[in-house]
Amino acid sequence: MNAPTPASGGAPPEREWYMDTSGCWCFRVGEAWVYLDRRPPYCDRGRWRGHVGAGVIGLDVADAFPRYFMDLDRARAELAEWLAWRVECDRRA
Repeated sequence: MNAPTPASGGAPPEREWYMDTSGCWCFRVGEAWVYLDRRPPYCDRGRWRGHVGAGVIGLDVADAFPRYFMDLDRARAELAEWLAWRVECDRRA
């Protein structure tokens, strides 16, 4: 599955957060990508929910997705760092 198309059109950038056509924040490293969507205001687990889109090998329950975040900047930093690390781990495997 390919990374979503940016709302602005064109190809998805690499290692740069962008908003897709459905309003989610997306981040891509090679063929792997993650995305964040906003949680409803009544939810008590956080304001943002992080997902793996595709391209990550061998996810299991210990990886714990979706992940919940209170702050968008923190969520983007954590997911971008996790994806870059995980892609590097997958390359070595």
